[in-house]
Amino acid sequence: MANNSNNGINIVARGYWFALTCLCSIWGGLLSFGLTLNLFSVSSRLSLTDGLLTLLLAVLGWALLLSSRLRIRLTAMRRWYWRGLALISAVACAAFLYQGLSSDLLIYRAVIALQLALGFWLLPYLNSGYRDQQDNIWLWAYLTLALLLAFIWLHVVNQPLQGSDGLYDSLPGLFLVMAFAGLSLIEIMRQLLLAYVTLLHSRRATDVAMNDRLMSLPLAALVVQSDGKIVNSNALAERWIAAQNSRLPGRSIDCWLSDADWDVLRQQLVQQQPSDRKPMRWHGSWLSDGVKLPVELLIKRYNGHWLMIVNDRTEYAQIEAERDRALRSRDSLAYIIDQHLQEPVQVVLTQLQQFDSNVELDPQTTTLLQQTQSSIRHWQRLLQETQAYALLDNHQPQQRRCDLNEITHQVALEYHERLQHLRANLDIQVAESATGDAGLLYELAKQLISNAIKFRSPTRRLKITVYTQSVGNGKVAWCFADNGRGMKNQQLKRMLRPFNRGDEADAEGIPGSGMGLALAEKIVDIHHGKLMIETAAEQGCVIKVLLQQANDGTKNDF
Repeated sequence: MANNSNNGINIVARGYWFALTCLCSIWGGLLSFGLTLNLFSVSSRLSLTDGLLTLLLAVLGWALLLSSRLRIRLTAMRRWYWRGLALISAVACAAFLYQGLSSDLLIYRAVIALQLALGFWLLPYLNSGYRDQQDNIWLWAYLTLALLLAFIWLHVVNQPLQGSDGLYDSLPGLFLVMAFAGLSLIEIMRQLLLAYVTLLHSRRATDVAMNDRLMSLPLAALVVQSDGKIVNSNALAERWIAAQNSRLPGRSIDCWLSDADWDVLRQQLVQQQPSDRKPMRWHGSWLSDGVKLPVELLIKRYNGHWLMIVNDRTEYAQIEAERDRALRSRDSLAYIIDQHLQEPVQVVLTQLQQFDSNVELDPQTTTLLQQTQSSIRHWQRLLQETQAYALLDNHQPQQRRCDLNEITHQVALEYHERLQHLRANLDIQVAESATGDAGLLYELAKQLISNAIKFRSPTRRLKITVYTQSVGNGKVAWCFADNGRGMKNQQLKRMLRPFNRGDEADAEGIPGSGMGLALAEKIVDIHHGKLMIETAAEQGCVIKVLLQQANDGTKNDF
């Protein structure tokens, strides 16, 4: 609830400052220009100082909207500071208003002080600035509207009104208040509408992601509301319920739990409040055609509801057996590659190299021999990467302090000649250390830089940038950016699986085994990190690896 209220006041703060900036830009410029050229024939009590103060307020607004660094620094200051400035501005407003009402009704400065007071009060909540795509059209619309209002005001104050001399002095302030109130209301409504649309898209994307996560669970799972009504379930849950000969009348969980069990479970959920990090185990009886079957539920919070995973011992044992068979098959494959495939391939490659260097061959045979050697090297590399991928699950990483800058430079040294030959630019801006296995992190950087070289664009010189970002919560992002071919978003999931390559890689004969990103993701998983890819076709690629940031007391490894 507090989060929603904060979002609301953030929208109001941005709408206020955007409208204030647009209006003060036109108003201050016109007022300063008109007073300098003496365009006001009647209302001459406004001074050039008033125009310059209005322009100064516009400059402050543009600085806050355009400079994220300034906005972050100012909003990070303590709120009592801005409350104090708002109070001072409010006192100044009261003083100007009292002076104007008691003498000549000149309230323009009081209005400016009031706007500044509201701006200072809302400044700590200004967490977003000017957005080009969303604000360009509206900026010109507001500036045009403000300009029209300013010309109307200029025309009104230059029309003599008999017997109303005091009214002239109040017109600028009154007109400014009405125009600003209208623009602010329009902008705040626009921001609320945009926030609502964004929230709908975010909820839809969250629901899709949650549903994918639910369907990928290896056990039967139900998503249940607080009143016991089932809102979603995966395919395993449907099969499990069908296997228990149960029905789904009303899709409510109390159809399978006795009243006593459901009351106990509901009370425990209220008391323990299980979360994603701290799930709750519950043992009870599941009703199936009047027969009570023992069941264990693993319960955690899930998108505002309860996720109940049915821990069926029989099904769980089958999953464990299948996993054990897969692990044994993987270990057998790694053993066969190491003991029976690597050595014969190396022997054949060595004999071909000796034959090529000792025997004079015609050009056609030489070309055929070189193609054979290249194919054998590709096969050898594929065996090595497959073996490395198979053995990674058994690898126990040594958690030490790893200098990411040193690792990056070591990989750059390995590819130095290749990069020089391509006239490519490798820019290293790495200043952080991470906790992990230096050997695996070296292999990770090697795979990512190798991919950037292989999938370079044929139309521009390759540029690779490796840098780090501290993302908070003890995490560091190790980033690899290039200006190469990029990838289509629909290919990303497939590219992270072993032996999968992009469509253009096979079509254009780009060498590789399709194991690079799969190995990289496996290494990141071993470090309990996260691999994120930002890419678009023909626009390059940015791969961010989130790792645990090293503490000062961690032992150095690299």
